[in-house]
Amino acid sequence: MNVRAGFLATVALVSGVTAARAAGSGAEVSRRAQAYELYQQAQMLLMQRADEAAAALLDKAVERDPTADLLLEAARVQAEIGHLDKASGLVDRALVARPDWSEALVQRGDLAVARLRSGLDPEVNGQAALEAYRAAVAADPSSIEATRSLAELCAQSGRTDEAIDSLKALSEHRTLPGPLTLMMARLYLRSGRTDDARPLLEELLRRSPASAEAADLLASVYEDDSRYDDAIALFEPLIEAMPTRATLYQRIGLLHLEAGHAKEAVAALETADRLDPGNPGALLLLVQAYDGADDVDSALSTCNRLLAIQPDNLEARFHHARLLRRNGDTATARREFEDLILKAGEVKDQQDERLQTMLTLAWAQVGVLALSTRDWKAAEQALEEAVRRAREPRPDILRLLARAHIEGGHPEAAASVVADGITRYPDDLDLKALAGEVRLVQGDPSGADVLFHGMIEADGGSIEAYISVSEALMRQKHYAEADQVLREALRRHADDDRLLFARGAALERLGHGTQAERVLGRAVEINPKNAMALNYLGYMLADSGRRLDDSLAYVERALALEPDNPAYLDSLGWALFKLARYAPAEEKLRAALRYDGSDPAIREHLGDLLIATGRTEEAVRAWQAALECGHEEPNRVIEKMEKARALLKPAP
Repeated sequence: MNVRAGFLATVALVSGVTAARAAGSGAEVSRRAQAYELYQQAQMLLMQRADEAAAALLDKAVERDPTADLLLEAARVQAEIGHLDKASGLVDRALVARPDWSEALVQRGDLAVARLRSGLDPEVNGQAALEAYRAAVAADPSSIEATRSLAELCAQSGRTDEAIDSLKALSEHRTLPGPLTLMMARLYLRSGRTDDARPLLEELLRRSPASAEAADLLASVYEDDSRYDDAIALFEPLIEAMPTRATLYQRIGLLHLEAGHAKEAVAALETADRLDPGNPGALLLLVQAYDGADDVDSALSTCNRLLAIQPDNLEARFHHARLLRRNGDTATARREFEDLILKAGEVKDQQDERLQTMLTLAWAQVGVLALSTRDWKAAEQALEEAVRRAREPRPDILRLLARAHIEGGHPEAAASVVADGITRYPDDLDLKALAGEVRLVQGDPSGADVLFHGMIEADGGSIEAYISVSEALMRQKHYAEADQVLREALRRHADDDRLLFARGAALERLGHGTQAERVLGRAVEINPKNAMALNYLGYMLADSGRRLDDSLAYVERALALEPDNPAYLDSLGWALFKLARYAPAEEKLRAALRYDGSDPAIREHLGDLLIATGRTEEAVRAWQAALECGHEEPNRVIEKMEKARALLKPAP
């Protein structure tokens, strides 16, 4: 029931009674007085939700005094009880009395929309509603109700520009109320006019800082511009006004995640979880936040909670498998990725883009895990599937597939993948270097040399080109050739610490430890913050058992730059082990495993420490895990295991 319309009808009836009395027309006064009494009774019935009875009384009132206001009031009540044809007749009569009456034209449009929603002749009724609302706006350009109705229908029927124009026209007559400002901002965003939407939303929030809808819309705008901190700040007034609303903390947590603020995301999402325990959306975000904050145990625990609530949640399964891989349980992780792929095949909506992206990533993960365990055939198959599924396969996936083909003994297939990759990404130096690496594998070193030097010169002798070539040569154990390329690079870029680091690594692999130490020292001298050079130098010294105090100092400097780097923690643990400082060594090695449980070198080092401290069975398990993670020198690890198992055998 339209309260304003009821009030207008009341005023009209009372005015009519007063005027009739002044004119001295007794019959007219009587009929209008009766109509007014009936109207009042109808209002009481409407308050009691007795709409049918109220409609009957209004019909009688109209018979006694068919004023335009009363006709429109009766039409609205008839529409409420579903008598659309009768309501239309009453609106038509009102418009005969007042042809350009905006409110009656809006009601005519509302009736057409009601028919449209019930499925009656959609095309005809849709057009009728548009014409009625347009006429209502033309009759009263300052009418909020008429403009709102027209804008909503235009927005729903895809006439976005007309909807925007109608709201802009209204804003020339009066300040748009908050709901219409929001509607206009949404329409601007829908049509890609972000620059027009932003000031509207900013002004609305200046007037009403606690408008949740405006804050959420503007936050999305800032989010698209990577203005995450500004987006987060919009929710502060809402938190003060609605401190127990879990969805606010969930939204803030998501923004912190996107901004790379993992710890802040954890805090917000833990609050959301306390306020609304077990919400699947919040739990999924919390898993990602814990993961980003390097709290893998909490991430796994939360993921298990989510899977207990939604066992078929494929995204949760994906994260669980990925976390297992990160925690070092690569065999279980691979099985879970494979199970996820099978489960996803049962999903009916195979066109879901998010599902397809996740499946592509799952296939890629299976491929990477297969590569890490030297299961070349499985790696090739999985990565081929990942590439096939991707609309535009990323260069890193193409490079992985090429590597799988190389390791699997299929250089021709690798060459084909690399050629396709270079066509897609002509500026990718690593793909170009892979083309030369394929030539090396095919037994064509001169052809590889031509490709390598061609790509270096084509890139203007850049540092990046030299590094890509040297890494390709190092992977194929062409250490002398890598050193030669790096010497040439350093003639062009004498003081580049990255090239010095790469050459130090090549020299160390060639067995030239003293020279490698000198070159790596020069890299650190040029750039004291070159963490990789600091770590390599420290590890090399520790591994050779020389200058162990210096070794510790170098690795500690690397860790000061990157405190959570598992490779650097492993180096520190190894140096401490060489110094027979077993307790702190074990602490560092286990810390390294928490950050990267799939690194076989860390597991081998832990096994060495365990055997040295009398924990033979644990050592064997650590070495076994190193093999499962794809150790590069499995024979060496197997030999250690056999010796340890011999110690476990009882004496004859």
